[in-house]
Amino acid sequence: AKTSNSEADIQRIATDQGRLLGKLIAIHTEARAKFYQMLTPEQRVKDDQLHQQLREKMRSEGSGTDERQ
Repeated sequence: AKTSNSEADIQRIATDQGRLLGKLIAIHTEARAKFYQMLTPEQRVKDDQLHQQLREKMRSEGSGTDERQ
């Protein structure tokens, strides 16, 4: 396959990728909101706790990476 790396091609690909990533985030956010609405109050508390733990884990892993650099 021919590989083109002209500036115009790079800009077009980057723009397409940004647009698609934006759509993906929107779809994920809408699906997450619909899912959350289906939960009972107790399940929402548990879901919030799990997401907080995930955020903390991601933050600590991210800071661990930064410290090694």
